[in-house]
Amino acid sequence: MNREKQYQETDMLAMLIEQKYQHLVELEKLTSKQPRVIEQAEMTTLLQILTAKQTLLDTIQRIEKQLDPFRTQDPELRVWRSEAHRQNCQTLNEKSEKILSGILSQERECEEDLIQRREATSERLHTAHRARTAQNTYANNERAAVGTTTQLDLNS
Repeated sequence: MNREKQYQETDMLAMLIEQKYQHLVELEKLTSKQPRVIEQAEMTTLLQILTAKQTLLDTIQRIEKQLDPFRTQDPELRVWRSEAHRQNCQTLNEKSEKILSGILSQERECEEDLIQRREATSERLHTAHRARTAQNTYANNERAAVGTTTQLDLNS
């Protein structure tokens, strides 16, 4: 393979790594907004964030598929235009991995928070239902007691 073709391959690799990094940065920004939105129970905003995140995830997934052929290559055999170009690509890839790790950690925390909020809401609903049932039972018993008058039979 001639050197220019080898440069084109590593240029493509570097471009894909940079695109992945940029999309992960955007994903990280959106993910960092989630805890506040969840805490404030802004479900419409949360859905908007999740929709935007899904779009980014779809794009990242397409980039990952484009990176697949490079995974089978020996990194030591790649030909770079310069050592700085190679180093920049490696740095962006390492930063991407750190960002992704942070995103996954924050996602787990948000998921746990949502589960706790769901369980708390469910418990409040059950408590309200039990209170309403008790109130209805009490009201029905009181109506029945008012409708029933005890009379003393004096006809003996």
